[in-house]
Amino acid sequence: ARADESSGEYKLMALALPPDAVALVVEDEQDLCELLAEQLSLLGFARVHQLRDGAEVMPLVERLDSPLALVVSDDSLPHVSGREVIAKLAAQGQCNRFLLISGFWGVEELPALPPSIRIERLAKPFSTKRFHEAVRALLS
Repeated sequence: ARADESSGEYKLMALALPPDAVALVVEDEQDLCELLAEQLSLLGFARVHQLRDGAEVMPLVERLDSPLALVVSDDSLPHVSGREVIAKLAAQGQCNRFLLISGFWGVEELPALPPSIRIERLAKPFSTKRFHEAVRALLS
């Protein structure tokens, strides 16, 4: 993803991902969840799972046959927060790249995570370009 500065035009460039790369979007706002999943597909993910509730994450992940390449999660989710989702998936080795999005940043810290875990935060509202940049930074 890069911008042509002379015209202001934004050009999407796919990531160099394994052909079977799988991502997960956990976002309770349906339209945003679908948009983020679509953008991840455009970036090159082979499959993108969509969930609306943090409590649905572990049952889904237990059915998958390989770890997730990326998890994008809202922090404010029904039942289980995005921070809790990240902590659980990281502890079980199910993913090591996370993008936590939120419209509200409080003083709460992220859970203590192993050094191999990379996490970025992205404040709502954000542009498609900014989302692509955050994903690219996490996976580079």
